[in-house]
Amino acid sequence: MDTSQIECFLSAAKHLNFAKTASELCISQPAVSHRISSLENELGVRLFFRTTRSVELTEQGRAFLEDAKSMYAIARHALDSFSNPDSSVAKSLSIGYSGSVNESFMSDILSKLIKKHGYFQPFVTKIEASQAVSRISEGALDIAFAFAPTDFSDENVRFKPVCSSGFVCLLKSDDPLSFKDSITLSDLAERRLILCRYGSQMSEAVRIRWLLTGERKPSDIIVCEDSSTAQTLVRSGFGIAVLPEVYAVNSDTVMTKKINDLDSLTFGALYRKGEESEIVRDFVKFACDGAKIYL
Repeated sequence: MDTSQIECFLSAAKHLNFAKTASELCISQPAVSHRISSLENELGVRLFFRTTRSVELTEQGRAFLEDAKSMYAIARHALDSFSNPDSSVAKSLSIGYSGSVNESFMSDILSKLIKKHGYFQPFVTKIEASQAVSRISEGALDIAFAFAPTDFSDENVRFKPVCSSGFVCLLKSDDPLSFKDSITLSDLAERRLILCRYGSQMSEAVRIRWLLTGERKPSDIIVCEDSSTAQTLVRSGFGIAVLPEVYAVNSDTVMTKKINDLDSLTFGALYRKGEESEIVRDFVKFACDGAKIYL
C-alpha cells in the first residue's frame, strides 16, 4: 500500500467518478482503475461498486475512508517535514472527534494553544465514536473528543470530563413545539425522529435511543451520521432531530429545545496516559475552560 493508492482512493471517494479522479490526479483512467484494484487486492475487500454508469462506495469502502484520510495526512506531513527543513521542528497535534464540534469552541482552544506554544500543525480528523479509544491507544491520535466510554479497559488511555451534555430537539422555527420552553418524550410520541449515530461504546446512548424508538415503526426513524446532516434533514421537513446538546447549533431556520426527561451524558477528552505532552495537557485545560462558555 502506498500514498498514490491512498490518494487515488480518496479522490475517487470524493468524486465517485473515475474520469474526474483521473483529471484531478493528472493520470489516465486505466491508471485509476489499476490503483484502486491493487488497493482492493491488498486489503482483500471491494471498496467500490462500479458499473459503466456509476461508482459507489461499498460498506467496506466507507469503513476504510477515515483510516485512509489519517494515513494520507500522516504521510504528507512526513514528506513535507523532510522536504522543508524549517518545518521539521514544528510541533504537531492530531485531534479526533465524532459527531461535530462547535466551531467557536475549537477555535478558542487552538488560538490559545498558538499563543502559548507558537505555530504547530493541527491534524483534525472525524472518527467513529467506537474507534476513539483504540486510535488513542495505538498512537494514531494525540487527543479525541468523545462521550465517556463505559466499557473500555485500556490502561494506557485516560478520559478527562469536559462538560455534562443533556439532549435537545432540533426543529424548524415554525414547528408547533418551537413555542414550548422545553420538550418531553411524550411531546415526541407522534413525530418522525432523526437520530445521530452515537457509537457502540455508549450504553447510556443506546438506552436513550431505545426510549425514543421502542414503540415506533422503522419508517418513523431516520438515522444519520452527524449533526450537520441532521440539521439539513430538519430544515427540509423530514422530522425532528434528537441529539446531544454539545452537537447542537441554532440557525435562522432551525432551533434547539432541551428535552427534560432524558439523563445527561459526560463529554470529554481521551488521551494516552503518561505520554501526554505539554501541548496535550494545555489542550485539555483550554477545552475545560472553553466548555463553560461555548458548550
